[in-house]
Amino acid sequence: MVVQAEIDWRPARALGGKIGFRVLAVAVFAAYAWLASTAPQQAFTIDEYFYAEMARAMADDRQLTFRQMKLDGVESLDMAYAHAAPGGRLAPQYPSGYAVISAPFQAALGVRGLIVMNAFSGVAAIWLTFAIGRGVASPTVARLAAGLFAVASMAPTYYFSIWPHMTSLAVTLAGAYATLRAANGRGLMWGLGAGLALGAAATLRLDAVLAFVAALVWLRIFVGGRTRAAAVGMIVGFVPGLLFLVVSNAVKFGVANPLSYEAAGGSASLSRYAALATLICGALFVGFLIDAPRAAARGLVCLPACFRSDRAMAVAIVGLGLAALAVAPSRAFLLNVAVLTTDFSVAPLGEMARGLERDAFGVVHAFGVPKKAFLESAPYAPLAFFGLIAFLRGRGRRGEGLLWLIFGAYVCFYSLTRWHGGLSLNMRYLLPAAPAAAILSAIGLERLGVGPWSQSRGWLIATIVAISVFLLFQQSLSASPVAGLLVVAPPLLCGLALTCALVLRAAVPRAATMQLAAIAAFGAMGAGAGSGIGDAIKDRLIRQSFTDRAETFAAAAPEGALFLTVDPVIMFAAGAGVSVAHPELDEPTAVAAAVGAFLDAGRCVFADTDAADWARRHLKSFVVAEPIKAGPEWSSSPAVYHLFRAVAPAANALDDSCASSY
Repeated sequence: MVVQAEIDWRPARALGGKIGFRVLAVAVFAAYAWLASTAPQQAFTIDEYFYAEMARAMADDRQLTFRQMKLDGVESLDMAYAHAAPGGRLAPQYPSGYAVISAPFQAALGVRGLIVMNAFSGVAAIWLTFAIGRGVASPTVARLAAGLFAVASMAPTYYFSIWPHMTSLAVTLAGAYATLRAANGRGLMWGLGAGLALGAAATLRLDAVLAFVAALVWLRIFVGGRTRAAAVGMIVGFVPGLLFLVVSNAVKFGVANPLSYEAAGGSASLSRYAALATLICGALFVGFLIDAPRAAARGLVCLPACFRSDRAMAVAIVGLGLAALAVAPSRAFLLNVAVLTTDFSVAPLGEMARGLERDAFGVVHAFGVPKKAFLESAPYAPLAFFGLIAFLRGRGRRGEGLLWLIFGAYVCFYSLTRWHGGLSLNMRYLLPAAPAAAILSAIGLERLGVGPWSQSRGWLIATIVAISVFLLFQQSLSASPVAGLLVVAPPLLCGLALTCALVLRAAVPRAATMQLAAIAAFGAMGAGAGSGIGDAIKDRLIRQSFTDRAETFAAAAPEGALFLTVDPVIMFAAGAGVSVAHPELDEPTAVAAAVGAFLDAGRCVFADTDAADWARRHLKSFVVAEPIKAGPEWSSSPAVYHLFRAVAPAANALDDSCASSY
């Protein structure tokens, strides 16, 4: 029989039960606010440059496109993740909801406003993780889950950034929370709210559609009878988000397709999202037509209960996995699952994005920092799978089904598409799965049989402190040839130790094995905390170094100049007064025409080191001069790109005012 726990929808009261906890919360919030106010305002990668430009264009011009070339008569050139739009403007490929929601923050605080928006979203995401955990399980589970998500996951990397991931996640979690409420009374209104929230999240990041599909399927299948009104409400509420995507893409690209990332070809075709489109259609079918009675819903969840023991269930699952390895397509899919969830180092070389490199031990690095899979950020996740067998046999709570569907939807989709987030320190595309994993892991620890927290708190605190200190120490050894292994190996080993301890606990259910599994669980939580905090520190250091470079560049860049560059730091620092072009993405003739127009207007034209090499090969009508003399602050910083001056032939010599700008 499916057990539905009694739900208390008063998370704020449950969260703040003691004065000591409230004092701690105030201290943490103060530290959080300080970090947000002092975070470096520099793009991590070129993606964030476009997000910042989207916010600026909407705040200043009320436009979904922005001007890349600040010279009348010069058309914008294509760039990575953006495409030429009418009026000499550039259309970012990303969903335009980010521009709308971030515009007030940009108008009030500039780029700092985008960081503040994400910081607020981080607080909301932590609170909603607690609220969902409280609704699905208990206050104890909810507190642990909120703590795991807040610190011991990839979330700390995205609290003080320009990425849209944290804001999208907060809105997605609001939709998941409303879905749970829709299953427990007032279905139509809460269903409508869930649809509106998930539709809004999709305008920030398209993958929120996965959460909508998971929520709708759960509501109609796992909850059973009397949820049709709530499901219809969800579908109706989701429509405005889809319509916004259709209209905004039509304005930007001329393509009325909610899933389009460009004007033609590639992601403009629904065939690229065939699996996702099938899921959406299936969810709509389930939402409208199928009305599973409560008994059928229970039967679906309890179907594997024909096995007599958890051991038999485990054997069946392992056997199914081994059978899947015998089929080539499923074998490739399982490899992708392993890459995203277990160890990114096993990714095939052909799937490496530009900027990702392997060290001598096979560890993949981004910006010199090891890139982590999901388990390497959250090594306690095996606790969730410890409870999966119990859930499949009908011993779980109904709300767990929603969490499993959300977690599985993101893992399966990104494994099928083989997307891994490119230049990031962790598996950022799986950030929406982190709250679900944290809640399910907390439930798994509860199922493990660990006594009240008052009896286990000492082990928990000691283990987390010890492993966090170790991980933070080893992450500081960036110059060591084994630095990559020192970062990714401890979380993996902790996750492996926890898995072995859980298997032993299931095979030999005794007090000693329970204690061993509890210690392994606390160790994995500590490893996750060290990993999450370490990533946040590395992210801040990288952004600070980028900020230093950008400030030096901005101080030296002449107003109105054109820069040929592939460096997001220079792009971001250019701001509103400087034009930038990514030369490798356009026809040389188009780039040459832009260079000529700027030179004819008496503007400076520069190229960074990589672009200068490209210009020498392709722009034969111009001469690329020697590097401009660098000031003391440049020569002492080898990380700063030396800028080159591209000058016209002698017949069209550059004006002395441009040459003297430095």
